[in-house]
This record gives sequence, C-alpha cells and structure tokens, in this order.
Amino acid sequence: MTLTPGPVYLSGMLTDAKKPSLRLINACHDEGVPHYMALLEPHFEVSLVHLDSMTSSRFPEDAVVVTGSKRLITRDAVPETLYELYRETEKPLLGICYGHQSLAHAWGAGVILG
Repeated sequence: MTLTPGPVYLSGMLTDAKKPSLRLINACHDEGVPHYMALLEPHFEVSLVHLDSMTSSRFPEDAVVVTGSKRLITRDAVPETLYELYRETEKPLLGICYGHQSLAHAWGAGVILG
C-alpha cells in the first residue's frame, strides 16, 4: 500500500491547500477576542461564536478553541452545550484557562479555588 500525500498546509504558507478551519468559542465577553484573532487568523479560517449564543455542540470546523473568561467553574454554571461539545467531539480541542477548567470539569475532574 502506497500513501500519496495530499496538499499540505504549513504555518503561513499554503501548498495547494486552504487553511484549516477553527471555531473560536469566546467565553471572555470580547475583551480578549482581538488578541486571539491576531494569533489564530494567520494560520486558520476562524469562525467566532460567543459561548452564551451556542445552541448546538456540533460544528463544521476542523478544530475548536475555548477561550479564557472571568467566569469561575466554582461559581458559575457551565452551559450544557459546552459540556456536550467536550464529550462528543472527536476533533482537536484546545481549552485556554476557563476552557481547560471547563473541559476537565466536564470529564469529572474537581476544580477548586486556590
């Protein structure tokens, strides 16, 4: 069996391929969005959605990033659609601050203050 490589995307350089798509789930009420976009847009086709407006855990993009937030896992309820996304997706997933805490919590980890 011979594997024939398809188009390859290298960071910042396209070789007969389009950028991978990424869903950015904004949990930070917009103050961090410009920073996230500046880091991600050179490498991904970014679709931005606010955490509070998520209506489904399904998404067409190739991967997902969940941002940080002023919310606290120990104080604020996590939207069930976010828990569903964490449990159901087979796509690459990155949680930053609140994103990684809510991901850990969705899979049963304890999150404590301190």
